Amino acid sequence: MAVILILLTLLLPVLPTSAAGLTLEIEGRYQSPGGAVMIHGSTEPLVNVSLVVISSLGETLLNTTIEADEEGEYSITLTLGVDVPPGIYQVYVEAEGETAEGSFTVVSALNTLAENLINIANRSRGEVEAMLDQLSQAGVEIPEEAMEGYETALTALEEALKALEEGELDSAIEEAMEALKHFKEALQHLSEEVPPPPAEAAAEEIRGLRVAIERAYEFAERVRDLAEKLEEGYEVGEALSLLEEAEAHLAEAERLLEEGDVDGAARELAWARGLLGRAWALLQVAMTPVREMRIGRFLNHTEKRIEALKARIEALRDEIPEEKLNRSLEKLEEVADSLAIGQNWKEDQRIILFVKLNPGYTLTEDLEDRIRKTLRREASPRHVPALIIEVPDIPYTLNMKKVESAVTNIIHGRPVVNRDALINPDSLEYYESILPMLQQGE
Repeated sequence: MAVILILLTLLLPVLPTSAAGLTLEIEGRYQSPGGAVMIHGSTEPLVNVSLVVISSLGETLLNTTIEADEEGEYSITLTLGVDVPPGIYQVYVEAEGETAEGSFTVVSALNTLAENLINIANRSRGEVEAMLDQLSQAGVEIPEEAMEGYETALTALEEALKALEEGELDSAIEEAMEALKHFKEALQHLSEEVPPPPAEAAAEEIRGLRVAIERAYEFAERVRDLAEKLEEGYEVGEALSLLEEAEAHLAEAERLLEEGDVDGAARELAWARGLLGRAWALLQVAMTPVREMRIGRFLNHTEKRIEALKARIEALRDEIPEEKLNRSLEKLEEVADSLAIGQNWKEDQRIILFVKLNPGYTLTEDLEDRIRKTLRREASPRHVPALIIEVPDIPYTLNMKKVESAVTNIIHGRPVVNRDALINPDSLEYYESILPMLQQGE
């Protein structure tokens, strides 16, 4: 999970300052539980600066107001608890009607994280080299930008390995991420040179884009509904402006898709998603103007979660009927395969659902919500998993039977025997790589 969180930071936009005078800086991109985060910036002299830190689970870690000094500088040190969960933490500041936002990432087991990122970078290197061979054999000229990105990534990967050997874990993580970024850019340039796919594959890509645009419109409706609820008494003008811009990009994406410009439609969709995300974040900040109200909501929410967890622990005492689970998930077009495992957890058990998705889909919050609702409706509340994790493959025996025991052994730290009896033993490597995340909080 830590690797996934770091990879997500590669895709998240860096927004350290606002368009006006308010600035925000965060010292260090990575922190360990128990570490200290320095948050500082500048604004108008002697004004109040509202500062909110929210975890990836939506929980408020900090909500306070500080005063800028006579030079307009403000700063605060946030000491993390030793039990804070890993994740991406969003930081929002507001002063005199201006806003700025940024983020930092909390990870544990930095050594394991650095090694995993280097391994992923090595796999990306293999993908680039395979595509280079494919294009060379087809007689296609290799783009100069792709070669530059590939060579830059190789240099960064070498630096990451060197830093890892010297015990400089932060540097190893930074260099590995740099390598991943440039390998990704090289792949993008090389992909543009790949001959057009067969008509059937192109049609499938168009269908996937249509579905993605429809879902973006649905999310836009959620943003608009929230803005309308907050409009009286809250400043939502900027969020509404971003929403209108996003809807214009979605309309353009639809037009380009109808004209057959798949790449153009994909770019417009990406712009729209980014704008919708920013609008949603602004509305979330606008929803929390009163600290006491936020604390009360948080405490009520925590109480409800504790009660829900107690009920779930009781429900998890029953075994998971695989056949019933599979029948329920077959109704979701995104899910290609799945495997549910009971993990010993805090003197009880919890369900972890591993899902392999069909090409073109990713595990979004919306999909997770629909999976849980489907299982609750089609099976029963006790089948609703505590965690849903996307995996590249589900292990099977040579007789094409799912191998629950191997994954169960891995998540409990036990050795796996008879790997030769599996048709895809390499699939177990991913489960082993996320073991530290699955053991968090035991």
